[in-house]
Parts: sequence; C-alpha cells; structure tokens
Amino acid sequence: MSKVVIFMKILCLMIFCYPFYGMCTIIGVGTHFQGYRGDSENYLVKIKSLGFTSFREDYPWSNVEKTKGSFAVSDSIRKKDSAFLKAKGNGLEPVLILDYGNKFYNDGDYPRNEESINAFVKYATWTATRFKGKVKYYEVWNEWTIGTGMTKYRKNIPSAEIYFNLVKATSEAIKKIDPDAIILAGGFNPLEQRAKFIDVTDTVWFSQLLKLGILNYADGISIHTYSYLNGRRSLRTVEGNLDYLDSFHAASEKIAGKGVPFYITEIGVTNYTGPGGMKEDEAANYIKEYIKSAITRNYIKGVWIYDLIDDGKDKSKRDFNFGLLNNDLSPKQAAPVVSQFLNGK
Repeated sequence: MSKVVIFMKILCLMIFCYPFYGMCTIIGVGTHFQGYRGDSENYLVKIKSLGFTSFREDYPWSNVEKTKGSFAVSDSIRKKDSAFLKAKGNGLEPVLILDYGNKFYNDGDYPRNEESINAFVKYATWTATRFKGKVKYYEVWNEWTIGTGMTKYRKNIPSAEIYFNLVKATSEAIKKIDPDAIILAGGFNPLEQRAKFIDVTDTVWFSQLLKLGILNYADGISIHTYSYLNGRRSLRTVEGNLDYLDSFHAASEKIAGKGVPFYITEIGVTNYTGPGGMKEDEAANYIKEYIKSAITRNYIKGVWIYDLIDDGKDKSKRDFNFGLLNNDLSPKQAAPVVSQFLNGK
C-alpha cells in the first residue's frame, strides 16, 4: 500500500469519515436559535469552534404560513432563517426539520388527509426553494409517534401509512426542486419498549414504514436514542445502547431487504437533579464515548447531540438541562471534553 493511500485513510478516520453510501459521519448539535440572545451567526461560530460540522433546527409550518396560502419569513423564525442562510458560509451543513400543524388545516391537526398533506407539501416546496444551495438535509417531521409539538392531538396520532404518505409527497416535491437534497424520515426512539400514544411501539411502527417502502422516498432514517430513563438499565450505558442499536439495525435491514442508513438526530443526557440525571463529569464522558463508539459503525451516518445550550436555569427541570453550555453560555464540563475530542486535540 502506498504512503499516499495510507495517509488518506488516516486522514479519513481523523475527520470521522467512514465509507458507507459514499458519505461521512456528521457530528452535529441540536439548537433553538429563536430563543438565543443576539445574532445567530455568533452561535454558528461557537458551534464550529466546538468541532461540530452541523446543527439541527426546526422550521415550523405555522411560522411560515401565517396567512393562508401565503409563505414568508415571520418574526417567529427570523433567527432560525438567518442561521440556515449563513450555515454553509460558516462551514456547517444544517438539518432543517419540516414539522407540526397549521391552524388553517384541520384546526392545526396532523396532516392526515389529502388537503392538509398537499398544503404541507406547498410549505415544504417554498422552504426548499428558499434554501436551495444552503440546506442539503431535510427531515420530515419530528417525533410523530409521541406527539411532540402536537399535544392537543396525542389521543389520535395518525398511522404509519399516513406518515408514509406525507413523506412520499414531501420528498417528491423537494427532489424536484433540489435533486441533491437528502431526505430524512422517522424521528422515533427504537430503544423505547412502550407504546405511549399509539397502539404500537416505535419499533413496530417503523417496521410498518419499511414494509410500505419508506426507503424509496427517504435517504436516511432519523432516530432518537435517549436511554437515561430506560427501564432496562443496560441500555443506559454507551455500550448497551449501541449494542442494542446494532441488533435493531440488522433486523431493519432484514425487513427492508437492503441497507438502512441511520442518522442519530438526537442523543443526550440531562444534568438535572431528578431521576436519570447525570453529574457534569459523567455526562461529559458519556457524550464523548457515545460519539467515539457511534462513528465506528458504518451504518450510522450522523450523530447530533441534544443540545447546545440549557433552555433554563432551574436544575430541577429535566428538559432545561441538556445543554453543553449553561443558560448563561458558560461551558459545562462536557463542552471542552467534546470539543477537544472533535478537534483532535
């Protein structure tokens, strides 16, 4: 083997590049730009300096179509919009989530009929046109099966077939505008063994999608692999979490009859004081080791840590304390640990 070839292989590993479907593993972070103080670009610089190559952020339908049939950048998404427009200029490849209902269709319910699916597709079409050349990754919905952002409709979450129809129509529309776009679908947790708001578990729901042919319209599958409160304590460890994922992935490929690229679009631990919370040093090691182990698996195409900044200051609230940075932007212990690892220091 020539020295040039050896050097290129080493370089490939250093930047977390693993040959699979001709792509490399992306390491990103979840964001909430609209709630951040100051200009979005300051946070893009921070994300890049930490060693991440991507961020994941939603671009909700209700904030784009505030007047029925008319699409525009409202004040509700102005900072998000700026982040997506400036991402590539700051060396980042963002993931844009198309999600949630709109009051003009089904009283804000899920897109579950032809009219509302067509309306969702028009919003997706406008969004993809706006960000062509700026955004490559589009995710269709976020956490469909547990009703995130859709609390009012959790008692009647649509079936896998309806979600499939939404993904199909949205993917076809985006690909017409940007054939190079990468469409992600799923947004579920394969480690969760309970059925929360629908009558099947997430794994059964996903098997239904595979049988319907979701991979004909999705280039990758988005999964959330939280396990800090999982009843099976072995799954709370990095090794147990990813070993389970290996088995789940193998079973998924058997159903699909072909490769199934996974994107871990959310994984994180909370530093709150309640059950499942981790101390900062424990969280720092968990996040680093999770990334380190995940990137050795060829079927995992990306990992996004949830999230960049704590949503609040109250340490007793679970959802406030997932950040790599405190709410005042000071770094937690995880920030330098992960940054040094990602930057190869």
